[in-house]
Amino acid sequence: MININTIKQIVKYPMLEIMTIIFSLVYIFKNYSIIDYYTFFIYSMILSTYKGCFNTYELIISSISLVETEKRIILVEIFQMTHLIYLSNFREMLIQLVNLMTLFSANYYMKIFNLTIEIIFLECKKLIYYIFVTLICLSVQLLLLKSSNTNIKRKIFHFFSMVIYFNKSFLAIFLGQFLILIFIMSLAFRPVKRFNDRFKSSKDPGLVAISHILLLCSICYSSLFLDLYEYRAILIVICVLDSLSSIYGKIIKSKQKSLLSSLLSISTTKVICKLMIHSKYTLLISFMGVIEYLLKSNDNLFLPYLMIFFLRKRILISNC
Repeated sequence: MININTIKQIVKYPMLEIMTIIFSLVYIFKNYSIIDYYTFFIYSMILSTYKGCFNTYELIISSISLVETEKRIILVEIFQMTHLIYLSNFREMLIQLVNLMTLFSANYYMKIFNLTIEIIFLECKKLIYYIFVTLICLSVQLLLLKSSNTNIKRKIFHFFSMVIYFNKSFLAIFLGQFLILIFIMSLAFRPVKRFNDRFKSSKDPGLVAISHILLLCSICYSSLFLDLYEYRAILIVICVLDSLSSIYGKIIKSKQKSLLSSLLSISTTKVICKLMIHSKYTLLISFMGVIEYLLKSNDNLFLPYLMIFFLRKRILISNC
């Protein structure tokens, strides 16, 4: 007969993560080519250099996500240049970056140059808007520099990310790719690393804070898999649902995830979804709120990963 202590021990295991990994490995077995397996292995090896930053579940999901994103992204060379850098000291990482840059032809860099010039002239209004929003975000972060409340600093980053990416602009995604590269390079640059460490929380148990990089990757790369309204739904889940759950938790003075804060965040997010997108996504958002409550791993990684699956399979989406 199973007693209450046995049940408690079972609940301690990350069952949701285990189920996600099982289904993901089945997908890999059915659909991956030899090249895909090799790419998966390479990304896994690179991510494993981030000592303590990824648990086993996060490592597998991150590697799968990078493989799938590489198949769809337009500027694949910049993507590879960004995510094939293993974590070391800043000098070593800089040498890696230079070595990777030499692998690509001069024509590719000319293509990047022409694209940059085209963006400056044709998308100058959007560029000014993004710079303005970014400066506001940085200004707020500087004002809160001495604050010990890491949660507020992180949620401000969530909010401004949603403001920039809400219209699924190619310019935002293009700039986001370079920003991810800068973030990764800055992990080993001591002056910036000290600033990054101010954002560390329980989601960042490793040597460096990577939760903000995972957030930006999830926001930037999710656009490759979804249409505009689906993408907006995923932004609301990543940036609003997660933030509200944490904020409500602070209001009711709960140090960990609580059922009440999750229910309040789900209810508020459903209202926001109805006002900003469509009511057909509210059931899925409710389900993602339950997943967010049950997750023991980094939700900036697992929430978008699972939601992309549900959106592409049209699961829990009403026809109204």
